[in-house]
Amino acid sequence: MPHEGGGGEGGVPHNPSFLALILEHFFHNHQTLVNAEAISASVITAAVIVLLAYLLTRNMQRVPNRLQAAVEWVVEQLDGFTRNAIGPQSRTYLALVGTLFIYILLMNLGGVIPLWTSPTANMNVTIALAISVFIYVQYEGIRVNGIKGYFRHFVGEPVWLAPLNFPLHVIGELARPVSLSVRLFGNIFGEDTVIAVLIALVAPLVIPFKFIPLHFPMLLLSLFTSFVQAMVFAILTCIYIAGFVVHEDGHGEHHAEAHTAIDQHPPRVPA
Repeated sequence: MPHEGGGGEGGVPHNPSFLALILEHFFHNHQTLVNAEAISASVITAAVIVLLAYLLTRNMQRVPNRLQAAVEWVVEQLDGFTRNAIGPQSRTYLALVGTLFIYILLMNLGGVIPLWTSPTANMNVTIALAISVFIYVQYEGIRVNGIKGYFRHFVGEPVWLAPLNFPLHVIGELARPVSLSVRLFGNIFGEDTVIAVLIALVAPLVIPFKFIPLHFPMLLLSLFTSFVQAMVFAILTCIYIAGFVVHEDGHGEHHAEAHTAIDQHPPRVPA
């Protein structure tokens, strides 16, 4: 039976997971238990991805078998995805964008697995993801453009509008992690809540009648929206990166030199 709790909202139905059953012996405060469940699930998901990456790439062959071909196809699709969004410098950011997409997708799908949970239905997890992207984008903006070019991005053009442009750009940058985290949380939390409500409605019918899977259509929709939300997060990450590292010609000698270095020495990826 679904119990109350979830993404920080008291009284909201939430599908129980075996993690919650284990952690409730250590955390007696409800909100702490909910947060610990989501964080634990996110860490376990990351560990599963690392393990799968190792197992799938430890015996790479020049002539790929079906499994290796499938892995290479996924990498090629992610490569094309980031190239379309960022441009020629996309190989530099392929690992970040690809990892975010796969990680968020698997976390999103957690809600459709019996006795498991979606970590992204918890605000703490989505905020952590958004802040990580925000910090990386700011770092990359400074690395590629230099300090002067980085602040020139906030000044904008024409220069005489700097008193107006600068605070607007700062507010826009600070709004990005809020947008990323709230969008992802809201969609996944809403899905999981609807599934939990439908299961709660069906539960009284299970014993006297045959099982009626009223929540099954929502499970199918969750598979689709989980993929879409992971893609949206990845797309917005690409857009934020491109906003700092991709500009018109003439925006600074340091920026041009950085682009030349990236083009001449792109990171190597498995064939």
